[in-house]
Amino acid sequence: MVSQCVVDAFVEIVAAPLQESDVRRIAEQAVETCRAQLLQAYPDAKLADFHATLAAVVMDDSGGFILQIGDGMAAAVQERQWAPCLLCLPENGEYAEETFFFTQDRWREHLRITPVPSEYDELILVTDGAYSFTAKPAANGLDRDFIAPVCAFLEQNEEERGVVALKQILDHANARRISGDDKTLLWARRKR
Repeated sequence: MVSQCVVDAFVEIVAAPLQESDVRRIAEQAVETCRAQLLQAYPDAKLADFHATLAAVVMDDSGGFILQIGDGMAAAVQERQWAPCLLCLPENGEYAEETFFFTQDRWREHLRITPVPSEYDELILVTDGAYSFTAKPAANGLDRDFIAPVCAFLEQNEEERGVVALKQILDHANARRISGDDKTLLWARRKR
């Protein structure tokens, strides 16, 4: 429900082509819209009841932007070069398990915007639960052994089959042993 609210707010506001100078204003407007909608829909709730991080991408043919708040990770890849790539790492707080949410009062201080040049043709966004087996920060890239077969399978199969397979991978006992956090992976490839 919270993630759908954020998605709807961004899609509605980001319908026009973007200039870099507009991105922060638009992102802030989308987050504020979502926050207001949550409080309106649940008048007895507090924003803290809906704590969530943000990882979003806005792209068109001329490039785009990765927007983040919190401990999600995003990567932009050019021609399947998994490492190095444009890697946008999570932001944690003072402690390893601390992160930041768009529902906190000072969320603007943690909104990170990274330009993505048009040459990048593949995007990977993951929640913190999938980060540890998806990224190789020391290599400034993604773990080829994990991400290459996943992306190849997703590209070669229908959406429904890909969703089922990805869910099985992310919910596998080995993945749960690595992290008990939620595991979401978004994969997008630009068609040229």
